[in-house]
Amino acid sequence: MEFYRQLPLESNNLLQQLAQLSDEQLQRDYLNYLQWTEPITQMLAQLEDEAQALRVVRLALEVDLRLGAKLAGAVKPEFQVQTVGLVTALQIPEVLKVQLLGMTRSDYAILYLVEALNDEESCVPWSATFALGEIKSEIAVRALIKALNHQNSDVYWLAPDILGQIGSQLAEAGLIHALNHQNPWVRGRAAEALAEIGREEIVYLLIPSLRDKDPYVVKMAASTLGKIGDDIAVPALIEVLQHENSKVRIQAAAFALGNIGSDAAVPFLIEAMNNQNEFVQESAATILGELGSEKAIPSLIHALNYGCPLIKLTAATALGKIGSQAAIAALVEALNHYLTCDQIDDSDDTYITFAAEALEKKGNPEALPYLANILLKPTGYKSTFIETVFNTIAAIQHRCGYYNYAIAHS
Repeated sequence: MEFYRQLPLESNNLLQQLAQLSDEQLQRDYLNYLQWTEPITQMLAQLEDEAQALRVVRLALEVDLRLGAKLAGAVKPEFQVQTVGLVTALQIPEVLKVQLLGMTRSDYAILYLVEALNDEESCVPWSATFALGEIKSEIAVRALIKALNHQNSDVYWLAPDILGQIGSQLAEAGLIHALNHQNPWVRGRAAEALAEIGREEIVYLLIPSLRDKDPYVVKMAASTLGKIGDDIAVPALIEVLQHENSKVRIQAAAFALGNIGSDAAVPFLIEAMNNQNEFVQESAATILGELGSEKAIPSLIHALNYGCPLIKLTAATALGKIGSQAAIAALVEALNHYLTCDQIDDSDDTYITFAAEALEKKGNPEALPYLANILLKPTGYKSTFIETVFNTIAAIQHRCGYYNYAIAHS
């Protein structure tokens, strides 16, 4: 009785009544209700009767497969061989069974899952890898580390990511060791996964990967160093800016340096603004805005005037973040062009609103006369745009503390 009192009241009461409840009562009054799931889970962790534990799990599987799987891993460890066996014995699609075994979070599911990595059905090995990550135990981590050597690309592609999410010392050690794996895809994925751990010590271990012979590995290592954001990596990343592969130079090293905040990336990010890939252009414009370099203004102005709608939006936001007089003048000119243009489409409406909003957030008082004059132009424009300009003027006035720039500086 003293042992039972350690449980919450509901779990304690159910533990004492369990033997007297019929199968129908247990399913109808307890297992079928979500409010009882946690009390039942707590009860099973203390239940000493193996037959009753098996009974509860068997009945739970009849009520709901996910419930049964969860409870199969909630019983005492010495009973889990039997309860997990109830899950593996289910006559259901293999991919579903594998997912349920992950939900048990039991080490006794690992052997089955490791065997499932070799299943011929394409989706099963992927699901089995993910299920091992759900278990998260040391045995599961060791299985995932071993899976880095698997012949199935789905398995060795996903395993590093799962190890990074687990983030234990053992998982970290496995990823660090994988930085020297013979397969470049594994090396690259390991470098990428280490971003989830992000300790300073990882930086020193990743820097050698910047000299890897495979561009993919270099790109992933640079990207991870950018996410970690430690200045220690800057000299090595600057070297990568001279890499023969343009994708490595732009998408990895320049972006990584931009994330860290290094001005050394600016020329290469400006180069990226001319890339044919819109994603590259958008990313470059975003980072240039974060860096706040005035050297980027001409390329951002060009993007504001001639880019696709997505690039125009990003360039307007970036110019607003830079916030210098030249950047503000470019945004005001964009507003002026909008108001004097005969043909305006929806994409112009969207990007010009972003330009005004960018001024609202970072615009200097020098923008006030431009904005006021724009409102006075005899041009037909939408009321939503007027409201945006009014809000921008009000925000700038609030920041500088006066209404009229000319009077304040007369």
